[in-house]
Order: sequence, then structure tokens, then C-alpha cells
Amino acid sequence: MDARRVHWFSRDKLCYPIAEGGLGFKSFDNMCSAFTCKLWWWLRANDSIWAKFMHQKYVKRVHPNKAAVCRPSLSWRRLVTIREMVERQIRWCLGRGFVDFWHDRWLGKETVAERVGVHDPTNMLAAEFVVHNEWNVSKLL
Repeated sequence: MDARRVHWFSRDKLCYPIAEGGLGFKSFDNMCSAFTCKLWWWLRANDSIWAKFMHQKYVKRVHPNKAAVCRPSLSWRRLVTIREMVERQIRWCLGRGFVDFWHDRWLGKETVAERVGVHDPTNMLAAEFVVHNEWNVSKLL
């Protein structure tokens, strides 16, 4: 008589891999977080029309990690929720020096400001500390 019963699974069980007894569905929350991380990277790379718009509207002249907005859009609020987590994972190559000297992670796992213990330094590009392909030691001190 019970042949037509519906067998319900919890959402967590549905998102387990098939090998672990789940149905292999992707978690919607994880997918949203992954796409938001990708958006943060696009914002930081600043090489699209969307990124340039977001910089003009929200970031202005501060580092994206320090940007505070009075009336943020839903998109900006979503980006703010993941920015610290994503920034800890980004490593910048110094290249021509178009990275923030104090706030970007180009030395390894920490920023120069964290390593030196400087609180709230001004935004400066690494290129501003280089003269004729050598570090300007007087400016560093």
C-alpha cells in the first residue's frame, strides 16, 4: 500500500557528492559565493567597463578594501561580505609597480602595512618607490 510514498532528502544531503551518498547537486550558497569571489577579482583587476563603473561609484580614491559606502547597492553589499576572504587569497606580481605598496599582498601572505605595523597608510603605488629600476631607499625610510 505504501508503494507511492515520497522520499524526501534534506538540502544538505542533496549537495553531497554521489560517492558519499548524496545526489551531487551544487549548493546554491556555494555557487553564489564563488561567483561573488569572481566579481571581486574582476573589480580588483579593473579591466572591464563594469569594474571601472564600480570603481567610480564605490571605490573612488581609496583602496577597495577600505571603501565604505553610505547607501550601497545589493551588488556592493554582496561584494563586501566576501572581500576580506578573497583579498587574503590574492597575490599580486609587482611587474611595473601598479599595485598598492601598502595594501596589496605582493610580498607573500601579508601586506607591507601588516608586516611593518603601519596603521592606515596612504595609497601609494609600488612604482612610486622605484627610481631608475632601483628602490628609492630614502622614500622607503
